[in-house]
Amino acid sequence: MSTDHEVVSDFKRAQQAIGEARGKARTKAQGALEVLEHRGVKVSADMWTRADACTDLEQAERWFKRSFDVERAEDLLD
Repeated sequence: MSTDHEVVSDFKRAQQAIGEARGKARTKAQGALEVLEHRGVKVSADMWTRADACTDLEQAERWFKRSFDVERAEDLLD
């Protein structure tokens, strides 16, 4: 039998996990744009806004992997 305290703790843990995943996604997406800039590819403010809003880790990982190969920043984001 679970207590109210355990339910709150489970909820809190779930919310923390979601927040951590979103933070990882945002960091990876920003990293992709940093790779582009390091390669000399111009990155617009709009693209930085999209990276900051990214919450999907799989999508951010795709962006990061492609950041080493694309010629234009616009080709990075799907």
